Amino acid sequence: MAKAKSQIKGRASHAELNKPYADAPPEKTDAIGIYSGRKSEIRRLNSLSPRRSVVEEAEHPISASAILAFMRERGDIDPDCSRKTKEGRHLVAKAPTFQVAKKLHRQHAGTGNRHGLKDRGWEESASYRADQLVALKESTRSDNPQSRSIPFQLNQLEYSYQLANGELQSNEMAGGSTPEIRRSTNSYFVMIGRNQGIRTPNGVELQLNPEEQAEANLARVVAITGTWPKSPLAHRKMLNEYNMLHATKADIQATDDGWRNRRKAMISTLSRTESISSISSSMKLDDSPDDPGAEGAPHHRYDLRSRSRSGGAER
Repeated sequence: MAKAKSQIKGRASHAELNKPYADAPPEKTDAIGIYSGRKSEIRRLNSLSPRRSVVEEAEHPISASAILAFMRERGDIDPDCSRKTKEGRHLVAKAPTFQVAKKLHRQHAGTGNRHGLKDRGWEESASYRADQLVALKESTRSDNPQSRSIPFQLNQLEYSYQLANGELQSNEMAGGSTPEIRRSTNSYFVMIGRNQGIRTPNGVELQLNPEEQAEANLARVVAITGTWPKSPLAHRKMLNEYNMLHATKADIQATDDGWRNRRKAMISTLSRTESISSISSSMKLDDSPDDPGAEGAPHHRYDLRSRSRSGGAER
């Protein structure tokens, strides 16, 4: 059985560890990667780099409003269930989140219109949330379902507009042009690695497969740099890491070891999300001397400000 390369302090999430083990007693965990674990995520980030004076907030890459609307349309929850109800708050608390500087979070279309959105990818919050809902429904179709990473891509597309208009995109620094953006990038990659999915009354759904995780990570790389990667090598390495992560987790869940041993092994395995974060942050975007196939390849600039707004499917 494959072993994780490194270990991190802390405990893995209830969704990842306790659900497969019928003999495991319930216990509270830090749940990094979902809204209810945001304080634990801040502590993890602070152990890597001080937050300084910047206030951060938890960002739902899959809009909380879209998640609840998705469940209401399927009949999973009552028609009047919302973030104002106890059930709605509980479901949203189990949804994926990552940390973002408050200033950027408040200007994101998914947060709402009350702060006056300007020069953004979506002119209003309702349009963004409607597109997220469509993406959720398309990803669960019985025939020819679309990638489950699309809601994450839409979320990062909106952030890319902000960073481009604020001249905050950069190829020079791995993970982002400022310490705050680099913290957020690390938080995003770890969230994707933890892969919590969304919790519905029917169980955990919409967890990403390795290819979809790599797609979601690439969306972040494009958002913070404004550039499409020139070389496929780093992307392939990242995809290989996700394949190894999925295989190792499947091996652990299939063993006959007691739940304590399996839990310990799973915690070690989830540390792989940290190494994937490092790979993602350091993806080579300009120079790829170790990739002969990239010689002479076109270098694409993701120019968001000149991008056409026609056609909702392109968002």
